[in-house]
Amino acid sequence: MRQLPRRIWLLIAVGVVLLVGALVGQLATPVSNTSTLPRGTTLSAAPKGSLALSQWLEAEGFGVERVREFPFTGGDLAALFVITPRIKRITEDDAADIAGYVERGGTLFLVTDGKDAVYTLLAALDLAVVSGKADTGATATPDGPTLVRPRVATIALQSDATMRPTMQADPRFLARASSENGAVVATLTRGMGRVHVVTGPYALSNAGLPEADNLALVQNLIAGLPAGARVGFDEYHHGYGLGTSIADLALRSPWGWTLLYLAGLLLVMALVQGRRFGRPLPAPPVPPKAPAEFARALGNRWREGRQRAFAQTHVAAMLKRDLAIPFGIDPAADDAAFLATLHARRPDLAATCAPLLAALHTGAKDDAAFVALVRQAEALRRDAREQQPSAATSAA
Repeated sequence: MRQLPRRIWLLIAVGVVLLVGALVGQLATPVSNTSTLPRGTTLSAAPKGSLALSQWLEAEGFGVERVREFPFTGGDLAALFVITPRIKRITEDDAADIAGYVERGGTLFLVTDGKDAVYTLLAALDLAVVSGKADTGATATPDGPTLVRPRVATIALQSDATMRPTMQADPRFLARASSENGAVVATLTRGMGRVHVVTGPYALSNAGLPEADNLALVQNLIAGLPAGARVGFDEYHHGYGLGTSIADLALRSPWGWTLLYLAGLLLVMALVQGRRFGRPLPAPPVPPKAPAEFARALGNRWREGRQRAFAQTHVAAMLKRDLAIPFGIDPAADDAAFLATLHARRPDLAATCAPLLAALHTGAKDDAAFVALVRQAEALRRDAREQQPSAATSAA
């Protein structure tokens, strides 16, 4: 059996640590959520959150989704839960959207104690929530046989808020349970839909759902929904709109944890692989440049700078030197004296050299003209070398 390298074992160990850390983080979530997440949100496992309610609905076969965007039309949602939003106020436009959704046949579950941001929605639904006597409203009991599927005997409410319709004796309003202060659970018919209102958010919270007959109360309220229907929870007004909850997307979704694990493993792999590099080695010596490279580079620089006058002067000096050696002429003499001496010894070469020297001191218009002058100078040198023996014989 092939033995795994040490770095592979290290990566496996890091993966196990990350997995255990994720489990510990999930176990610690309820404690941290108490102070970090708003009450009523389905993202919270804290006592005041609603995560248990959404998970129970999923277990009952309902499709649960979080509404993170307004304007709201309802789409294929059979019901919408709005549970004590505080972070974002429900505007008049938002309230009109929700009321219109109900009138088109949707079901709204509104949970409020009057201490949140739903007053515009209450006004749109012709409802009012008021506070009752202090230290009252711990429990509530049904008003008649309207909560019997299954039977509800006692509701753990822990709220002194009550509700009433803004219009007296509103026939659409049906009180279904009351506390010492008044109606706390009611159903309002509006258009083709219905609104179920509960003035005790504790009854549907993570902590309160298992108490007394609170779960039975929820079962009665959702009895009219089709089996397997889709229900939505308003998270937009809890502050979790589209693109606003990076922590939620990263820490409460499988792909978010997958990216975190991948980043951690890549970091560890980079650290492990980095150990293989060892000490830095000195750079290899650079071989010396050939003289031709320097000459070529210098020529290119002159060409880029259009320094043809300097180059032409150099070509003229070299031409005079090459012609002076075989004929015994001073190459440092000026052009007139040099040409006069050369004419005395070789009139034919002097006749060719005179205009060439004048052109080299004048300056070429472009590179092509400069190259033509250099070629003429090279041809004159070649003629002088070929005629050098005869010149030496005539001198003798």
